[in-house]
Amino acid sequence: MTRDERRRAIAGPVGVGGAEIDPVLLTRLVNDVGGNPDQLSILQHALNRTWARWLRDPRHGPIELRHYEDIGTMAHALDQHAEKAYGELSAREREICEKLFKALTDKATDPRGVRRPTSVKTLLGLTGATIEELTRVVDVFRKPSRSFLMPPAGEPLKPETVIDISHESLMRVWDRLRGWADDEARSAATYRRLSETAALHAVRRANPLTGPELDEALAWRNRVKPDAAWAERYAAGFPAAMDFLKKSAAARDRREGLVRWSIALALVIVMGVGATYWRSVALTRDAEARAKFLELEKDKMTAERAAQDTKSIALQSYTVEKNQLADTRKLHQSFDALAQITAITATATAPPQQRSDVTIEYFRKPTDSQKLYTALKELGFNVVERTAQNPRETNCIWYGSAVAENDVKLVAYAVIRAGLDLQAILPRTRDEHTIQVGHNPNVQDEPAFTTDAIKTTSLAQLARDEASMKVNVHGTITRLDPKAREGTIAGPDGPIYFRFAPNPEPLKVGDRVTFKAFYGSKRVYAEGVTLESPAGAQAPP
Repeated sequence: MTRDERRRAIAGPVGVGGAEIDPVLLTRLVNDVGGNPDQLSILQHALNRTWARWLRDPRHGPIELRHYEDIGTMAHALDQHAEKAYGELSAREREICEKLFKALTDKATDPRGVRRPTSVKTLLGLTGATIEELTRVVDVFRKPSRSFLMPPAGEPLKPETVIDISHESLMRVWDRLRGWADDEARSAATYRRLSETAALHAVRRANPLTGPELDEALAWRNRVKPDAAWAERYAAGFPAAMDFLKKSAAARDRREGLVRWSIALALVIVMGVGATYWRSVALTRDAEARAKFLELEKDKMTAERAAQDTKSIALQSYTVEKNQLADTRKLHQSFDALAQITAITATATAPPQQRSDVTIEYFRKPTDSQKLYTALKELGFNVVERTAQNPRETNCIWYGSAVAENDVKLVAYAVIRAGLDLQAILPRTRDEHTIQVGHNPNVQDEPAFTTDAIKTTSLAQLARDEASMKVNVHGTITRLDPKAREGTIAGPDGPIYFRFAPNPEPLKVGDRVTFKAFYGSKRVYAEGVTLESPAGAQAPP
């Protein structure tokens, strides 16, 4: 929206409501909202609060800057309103409220923070509340004057009802919720580390926890008091992880007890027979030194075997290449992807050969591993190689609406398993049993998906461009680079980058064009650039 459009969008509804807005306040609101579309929901909330404040004013005049400042302005209105709702809760309800919002927000799999819609049945298990207690807390935050939670006020909560935050802006500006979400992310990270260490210890590839690491884990357990329902959202193996922590603490207690016993015995020996004591100390130290030497040799051999095992596992079929073994992140992601592939194929109701109904159009790149093609074939898909327009390595998946979610995720795990960074999973508009695998330059600056994010998130939420795509955007081409096959468009929100490959017709500087704009984390991209016409169909990657 232009500045004048924002001004009309603010002043129009005020006039329809029979009021007048002071020009100073109107200018302040236009400046505060700026050109960021994410601010529009915060502006709407601030205007509703300002209107309510003006109605309570005994003086009858225009809506002024003081009314807007009384509600905290756009910077604090939402935070103050949410805090007011929180202040209406009892001590017990506040405990439920914290667990409720921690369950509805997710920073563990995406540091930017995303909503996590959750059923009432699941929330009852996570909060330990009755359905009546949960309903009272939810009702406070979904009053018509607030509408922070969905479904709307008046709709009864049933076990299958899904509760969700009405807009992600609440996660950005409510300070208390930001703190809860950060605490939940840290807690989830602590549990994941504990679960992974327990799994490695079970195959003799890790030692029990000791020192500060053990102290931190015990403090986390005593503070958070985790249970299986909570842990299942982040990693499997909760009973084994808790048992491993308990045994680590018991082992430290035994060591400390042995030290205390040794000290007591030494004192008795000193008081009884000094000469024998010194000889015993010498013998004990010698024995301890030899035992320590043997223990170090054993640990060294164990570490060497573990390193060899890790390398041999990493070099199995369709996994990362030798030159990627030094990349710890890709190595761990490759292992996790294999585990998810195994889990899906082990629980699949249909035999692997039925995946041949799904066609994989693989736009193979020179930088891709041969192992990716092998993996897709061995999973039972009908793989067809296509000519790649872009030589850069695979980073994107496009799927038809008729493809099952598990099949899409199998392909995603296979890409990660091959040591590639998967940066986008996007839906195709056509109803077909086809998945395309290739490079998408529009997402090459986006962060790579993790296996945890793919496992715990639906395909609709994984399609990152849904919330950041605008269609039928107009602009003027200001730069073309034929050698690099890229250019720049002057759009309504600033410069927009685009590549030639997807475009069906030649273009030149000064042309007025229409396109789809994709708002990435670092810059804005254009797709389907054509001469003042609707954007075309998505081109092959």
